[in-house]
Amino acid sequence: MLFWLARVCTTAGYQMMALVIGWQLYQLTNSAFDLGLIGLIQFVPAVILTLLIGHVADRYDRRLIIRVAQAAYALAALSITTALVTHAVTPQLLFGVVFLIGCARAFEVPTGSALVPALVPAPLVTRAVGGWASANQVAVVSGPALGGLLYAASPVAVAALCVLFFCTSITLVSFIVAKGSAATREPPTLGSVLAGLKFIATRRRLLGVITLDLFVVLLGGVTALLPIFARDILAVGPIGLGLLRSAPAAGGGGGRTESDEAFPRGAFPRWLSAVMSR
Repeated sequence: MLFWLARVCTTAGYQMMALVIGWQLYQLTNSAFDLGLIGLIQFVPAVILTLLIGHVADRYDRRLIIRVAQAAYALAALSITTALVTHAVTPQLLFGVVFLIGCARAFEVPTGSALVPALVPAPLVTRAVGGWASANQVAVVSGPALGGLLYAASPVAVAALCVLFFCTSITLVSFIVAKGSAATREPPTLGSVLAGLKFIATRRRLLGVITLDLFVVLLGGVTALLPIFARDILAVGPIGLGLLRSAPAAGGGGGRTESDEAFPRGAFPRWLSAVMSR
């Protein structure tokens, strides 16, 4: 239950931060290209750190990894809050925050997924995984909608609430007790880092599924560009933007959502489509 609540807080805070960053950036630049860069900047850390992430998650305390990543989220949210209060928000600051969030999320999401089976007895693993998915779904549906509603009243309140959510999640994760043996801390070697690639390469079905998913990721949606629709096309403001971000998850039911990815689905096409629209 603690991990379920922590997941809801983290994912809801992440979704609300994405709404604030997207709306603020488009207000400052009026550029579809800059909105597209958000997806690209988040995409890069996940690609660069992919091999390192698996190695770290398998050999170190996963609760500590998650708390450090969430601390980075909190720092990013605090930076946005301070900038909003002092009227010092700049595109450079927003891009820096996005990069920090991208690096932290690259570690936090897969590590959290790997931690779930260690929290319950083996017969309850499927229920635990279902609970993890439901926490994501609840947060992805409610987080943007709540963020858009609060943003219409006060952008500072949204960013401050994100800080509270992330700090609450850190506290909840600290009380989680993992079952089973501790992770082995072997010295990192090139072989251990590449072990995941060798494992996938020797299993054709798994390789096929991952390859298919890769094309879905590369050719996926345009969530980062939703501020354009909310402000210029539909004229519904931040409240409408929140509802637009919530709609795919609400319509998807129990399916996979963007929050389940180590990096945002369709990050590269968003950037490419933004370039082509210039």
